[in-house]
Amino acid sequence: MDTADVVSGAAFSLRQGGKYSEASFKDSNKRWAEEWFVVANPGPGLPPRTGLPPVLNARWEEKPTDEEMEEVEVLLAELQKLKAEKLTGATVALSFAKRLTHPIQDRVHPGYEYSGRDRKVS
Repeated sequence: MDTADVVSGAAFSLRQGGKYSEASFKDSNKRWAEEWFVVANPGPGLPPRTGLPPVLNARWEEKPTDEEMEEVEVLLAELQKLKAEKLTGATVALSFAKRLTHPIQDRVHPGYEYSGRDRKVS
């Protein structure tokens, strides 16, 4: 990897019982809705937790099709490159945590398709 991605942010929270200080702003931002849109919350991506072991799904035992194997081979080659660059599971987990990205989040594209600084989470 030639360049390092810098991801940063800040969050402020009050201590229990604290009060926000007074502040005056240049603009009340009352017209925010003209520039933003709201999307309904999607349904849950996972079934409710039951505490029971998963029920076997016959599809889990199926071998990938030839078409699916083409994608698998591409992914395995990409993994080999990343392993050669000393990528570990811990750094992947840290990357998700640093970006506050949830690996099981429903996405337009799978998480492995996001690489480089110009990619946005959907």
